Amino acid sequence: MKINEIQVFRPELISRHGESLAWCFTMFIGLSLGVILLRSGTILSGAWAFLFLFFLIGLCISLGNWVDRHTIISIASDGITFSNGLRHTRLKWSDIQKVNILSVRWGKFVQVIGVKSHFEFRTLSEVLYKGDVRGRVGFSNGFEILDQILYASGLQLITKTGNEIHYSRL
Repeated sequence: MKINEIQVFRPELISRHGESLAWCFTMFIGLSLGVILLRSGTILSGAWAFLFLFFLIGLCISLGNWVDRHTIISIASDGITFSNGLRHTRLKWSDIQKVNILSVRWGKFVQVIGVKSHFEFRTLSEVLYKGDVRGRVGFSNGFEILDQILYASGLQLITKTGNEIHYSRL
């Protein structure tokens, strides 16, 4: 398996429906508190905390969606680049020291650890609700990316236990 050209991979994107709902609830609570404030002149501090909680939920969901939409893994003959809008990591194949694969609820979680930096990505998994596929998360080419990392970096299998697999340099 020789890497001749730059390959770019992006994760599957989840629906933004949950983000919309979070912001709609936040606006509804905010408007309701505004009406209550105008009518009674006072609002319990717990109500403000409730509004703040929904604001934080909406902010976290929006940030997660923004990061997913900016995540890219690029594989070239000299190394791999991971970028997600918040961090940018470039590793030469010789810099990769370890790869850990962890089984999690939704797919496999792959940790690529270099001398001075690291990054993680998730292989493809389907989110099921009552037997129906409600979404897909992770990289649809996740196992292909993993295979290329292991091949190009020359890592060897060190340990394999129940939910974990570890590769490293010998």
